[in-house]
Amino acid sequence: MKKILFKLYMFISLVGVFGLMASCSDDDDNKGYGPMAVDMTEYTFSSNEAATFYLALTASSDWKVEIADEWLTLPTGNSGYGTPGSAIRIILNATENTSEDVRSTIVTFTNLTNPSETVAVTVSQPGHVSVDYTDTNASAPAGMQNNATAILKSINVGWNLGNTFESDGGETAWNNPTTTQAMITSLKNHGFNAIRIPVRWYQHADDEMNIDAAWMARVKEVVDYAYNNGMYVILNSHHDNWYDRIVPGTLSETKEGILTKFNNMWTQIANTFANYDEHLLFSAMNEVIYISQGQEVWTEPTDGNLFTYMNDLNQTFVNAVRATGGNNAWRTLIVQPWSCDPDNALKHFVKPEDSIENRLVLEFHFYQPYNFCYQKGDDSKGENMYYWGKPYEGLSYSTNTENDIINKFNQLKYNFVDKGIPVIMGEFGAAAHRKTSSNQTFGINFTKSEESRAYYLEFVVKQAKDHGFPAFYWDNNVYGGDSENFGLLDRNNNMEPYSESALNAIKAGAAAGVYPF
Repeated sequence: MKKILFKLYMFISLVGVFGLMASCSDDDDNKGYGPMAVDMTEYTFSSNEAATFYLALTASSDWKVEIADEWLTLPTGNSGYGTPGSAIRIILNATENTSEDVRSTIVTFTNLTNPSETVAVTVSQPGHVSVDYTDTNASAPAGMQNNATAILKSINVGWNLGNTFESDGGETAWNNPTTTQAMITSLKNHGFNAIRIPVRWYQHADDEMNIDAAWMARVKEVVDYAYNNGMYVILNSHHDNWYDRIVPGTLSETKEGILTKFNNMWTQIANTFANYDEHLLFSAMNEVIYISQGQEVWTEPTDGNLFTYMNDLNQTFVNAVRATGGNNAWRTLIVQPWSCDPDNALKHFVKPEDSIENRLVLEFHFYQPYNFCYQKGDDSKGENMYYWGKPYEGLSYSTNTENDIINKFNQLKYNFVDKGIPVIMGEFGAAAHRKTSSNQTFGINFTKSEESRAYYLEFVVKQAKDHGFPAFYWDNNVYGGDSENFGLLDRNNNMEPYSESALNAIKAGAAAGVYPF
């Protein structure tokens, strides 16, 4: 008798006749194994996660195996062949089921000598189950009992006070007027019940990030305009270039000092607003990127130390705020991935440890597709798109990424919202396209371009809300220039809308969207 114990339960992943055979018989010359059979005709995976299981097949002649659906595979793909044997081990791999629905498929074995002899195995996999969020925590003090999801689904739609407190020379340095109570009241009257206030702190602080009292007081005054009006307020650190434009080669020498200063900065901010209730949220930072040869680099870094640095910033922020106690021990805090990019969130984000559950939110920014949302490409090369969406895809200079946006939002919902990390879209927008010296000969219909912009804004806001992300429009109060025309409400003219269609689209998207928690 020939011993072939080295084949026992071994899977041979070769395409062809021997692709799926591994026998536990002592004698492969013996073909009297009886009718084709498997050790089970039904199998259900225990969870929706990617997994592997094994079948034991007995066959007295050569055979073929086929799988009906792509989500379940053999090492050889969706089909393979084998030779006679007893208890032949068949390995089957399932991908992760990101749907909420159960899925099933059929694995069919066919006797190649007698094709009428078949054996079928039904394989099923459950769908994923979303986290069942608890909206409140009765242990929290009065005014702080709502968890992050309760706060987020109370936000109708948000707005950014852009190009103001994050300017490099003070509140009005980038040609915006002094912010007033009347502006914020008008903002709320337009349907926005939340505001994000970007702030550059380091230009109003010493080398250790001890913040100037007058600057802190002015920021507090504007926070109060919204907070006292019953709005939700997000206060962040924005364009603080001492930590958010890092030079990778210096990181080993500078990281400890940066984190110390970052802790000091957020300790002061947290103490200033310690008595504010849950309507005030802190956001750690904005868009952290790195510098190479003096230039900003927005692409995904290849240096893993930068992602560690980013996660350390988030953890330092959480620790600093929580250490101040009081309401800050319960405050909802917003953290970011590298460059606030959704793809970097999916690949590299690590949730900080926290002393309280259900009070952390992940932020991302969204200006996609870039060639439509901005107007920075070369028109002569056709780099700018002037129309977006299915109704406009037949026009020249049009693009349609509706399915791409849905797919991206599905990934964010599945990987974060459904798994216990609420998400916020802290910035989004699409610039109003305007005539320039280079695009006037292209035959652009700027009325229709603005229509498609409104279509985009409504679509993105609705999709964001449907996937669990409150949306905050980026308004820099710029309109009519060659680029970055994100102005929505004219701060120099009683907050009148620059574009009624854009404003109405944002409101329509917010009205149509439904939070999934």
